Amino acid sequence: RRIPQMLNQWRIGNRAISAWEPEIVPIGDMRDSVLALIGFGRIARAVATRAQAFGMRCLAYAPTVSEWEVRSYGVRQVPLDEAFGAADVVSVHLPLTPGTHHFVSTDLLALMKSSAVLINVARGELVDEDALVQAVEGGQIRGAVLDVYRGELEGQPPRRELVELPHILLSPHISARGADLREERK
Repeated sequence: RRIPQMLNQWRIGNRAISAWEPEIVPIGDMRDSVLALIGFGRIARAVATRAQAFGMRCLAYAPTVSEWEVRSYGVRQVPLDEAFGAADVVSVHLPLTPGTHHFVSTDLLALMKSSAVLINVARGELVDEDALVQAVEGGQIRGAVLDVYRGELEGQPPRRELVELPHILLSPHISARGADLREERK
């Protein structure tokens, strides 16, 4: 929803909608957009259910899940290149293994539409951050939303390029945090 750009307008004093709206390029509607889920475990299945409620069409790259199981969620199973090439939003839901380190690479980012957004809520090391920065800076993709980043599990801050790029939205690994989770840990 272009929240970082809107907040920047608010910070410089453009608080009325008529003041900041002309400065913000709209991103369009979610209806009829395509969400590609990379991995199709418990969280990706929950995301698919919610995305479909907003009218999104869902694809999944899920080589370890049967086609009938993916289809039972109203999702179409596709090859990896089709998932990245057809999506308006790519959401990564893979476990981190030696085989998935830097899974989202220069080659996969090159398949994405220039209007597409990458979301990573799984593990930071799944995305090659150098390739992501280049893709966003070069306008190869519209942007990224990262709830995880390289080194965050060791308490390292995100790279400065990730923080400073206006088309990357970062959150501090809070996508699964909620009051119910806090209560559960007490």
